[in-house]
Amino acid sequence: MNIGSPNLKPPMPLKLTDQQRAVLEALQGKETKEYPLSNWYLGALYALDNPHNPDRFSQAAHSLRELIEKLPRAVGEMDVQSLKSNQKPTRRKQVQLALEKLDPMAEHLDSDVQRRKRDTIYNLWKKLEGYAHHQNKQIIEDFSECLTILERTVLELLAPVTAQDQQEIRSILNRPIRLDSDEERLLVLIERKGANFTFFFQHVRDATWIPILEKRGYFSHPPDPEPVGDRINFPFWSPLSYLIRVFDSEQEKVLGILERLPDTDNPRILEEIIDVVLKADSPEVIHRFANKIMAFVDNAWVNIWMGHDNIIKLFKKPYLFEKPLEDFASSLLSKVVEFRPDPQ
Repeated sequence: MNIGSPNLKPPMPLKLTDQQRAVLEALQGKETKEYPLSNWYLGALYALDNPHNPDRFSQAAHSLRELIEKLPRAVGEMDVQSLKSNQKPTRRKQVQLALEKLDPMAEHLDSDVQRRKRDTIYNLWKKLEGYAHHQNKQIIEDFSECLTILERTVLELLAPVTAQDQQEIRSILNRPIRLDSDEERLLVLIERKGANFTFFFQHVRDATWIPILEKRGYFSHPPDPEPVGDRINFPFWSPLSYLIRVFDSEQEKVLGILERLPDTDNPRILEEIIDVVLKADSPEVIHRFANKIMAFVDNAWVNIWMGHDNIIKLFKKPYLFEKPLEDFASSLLSKVVEFRPDPQ
């Protein structure tokens, strides 16, 4: 084939879909001279569009894999070789660093949502690696699915948090009658960015969302304390704030969710659970939550970080030293009150 032949027709411009055009514009807004993200993406599309190219899947996969790898650096992430350990992080760790850079509020998302995002990108990278190395069977439908996931992921990562997103969240919350499509759309919106997740839980006041959110697993992963330099951070948990807000209208549902919570060392969360117990004002409820109250008292950070105001309020309950709480009350008292012999 004579590449320089004057009879060779130039390739026709590629006709992009609306989603592809949006991805291209998003990449152009983040690329640098060193990392021409949009060129890699467009090059992959041109390769895929040529049915006469027997190696089109492998060539497209090389470009798309490069796009996934370099996107975080193009938006300002540290070079992966410059970590303090002087060791290149694992691929999963690189994905985590990318998500944290692209969404500064990612830690506010539910931990399971964060894991799903990491897994989606990592699995996509692995699949493209297989195509790039000719390890995958070249099936058009399978590669098209990879491309669709990549495009959706790029748009989700690069899309700014807009007032339009939050206005749509507010609009869904204010509708007197909800459709199934409203619920599905809301979950997409609040999982898109950490800021959206926080915005939703700050504004939702309808207890009818409890079963939907519980099914999604939002009430199952309380955040543990996080080391930040030489300090320890005790994160707030937005879903718990919502449960406290709707407690009066759905007391037993809220108590059941809190009772099933996994153990946590976060004293902020334990203290808020005790707030709910005090609000219930019932010896039966105190008995149900005795282990979580003890976990708060035994927490290593409580004496440093906070006082025992809620425990004092518990001791003021007249029924605390009556059945079935007398053993619990004695154990609690022995932990918070120190008895010393009279020196005289």
